[in-house]
Amino acid sequence: MDHAVKFVEGHDDMIEGMLAPFGGTDLMGEHFTADTNFELEWFGAGERPLLYAHGTDPAIKTSVIGRMSLSQTDKGVWMQAQLDKSHAYKDAVSALIKEGVLGLSAGSIERFYLPNRNPQTGAIKHFPIIEGSLTTGPAHPEALLAPYAAKSVDALEHLSVLGVKAPAQLDEPEDKGIEDEHLPVIEPATKDHIWDAIKSVLSPQSLHDAAVASGAACAPSETHEPPASVLAVAGNDAAKSVPIDLEAFRAELTALAVETVKQELRK
Repeated sequence: MDHAVKFVEGHDDMIEGMLAPFGGTDLMGEHFTADTNFELEWFGAGERPLLYAHGTDPAIKTSVIGRMSLSQTDKGVWMQAQLDKSHAYKDAVSALIKEGVLGLSAGSIERFYLPNRNPQTGAIKHFPIIEGSLTTGPAHPEALLAPYAAKSVDALEHLSVLGVKAPAQLDEPEDKGIEDEHLPVIEPATKDHIWDAIKSVLSPQSLHDAAVASGAACAPSETHEPPASVLAVAGNDAAKSVPIDLEAFRAELTALAVETVKQELRK
């Protein structure tokens, strides 16, 4: 089956193609299914931006070249898009479409997409389609596409080009994109094991040793020379002792550890 993007019959500025096909796998081992939540109701017809090469082309960059309308079928999410006739690269893009060398890639937001992939099956559970891209770099062996994750700030910029109001979900803080229902159930014993490991790593003695090995001093009046092995790797600058507040150091590491565990539990 030919999955390249094509012009709608009788039009020179309307294109169509399968944006998010079900089944198969891309080169990352991931795939959409009929159960994937694309949040199609977040936008109306013609309200999703269409880019070229995910904004990586040095000439076209991140400029929006069209607006998409989506519909879900039994084979995937189908796209029709209106190309911007006034776009500086409209003719060049049209030529590539006529040659049949362009595919499609659906774009979502990192905080929605990245935590919602099943590592065992590769199925993507939640992928709100925010934008799409024409691409010459296929990653999906059947449909010339691969999902990609955009930054919220970039998506908001692309939507503003079309004069489209962003859905309220994009205005939420970055850590609000993962619903509790998407988090795995962690047994109490497993949680205890995780926290025991964190407390072990953050013990005062380990913090002291780490600080000294880095060339820091435990107090302004006390200095320590780092081990010779550290000097050999870091150079002479490592020999310069600096004061360090161990309590502040521990607080920073604790915050980092908590955030790391949160991210791990959301995978």
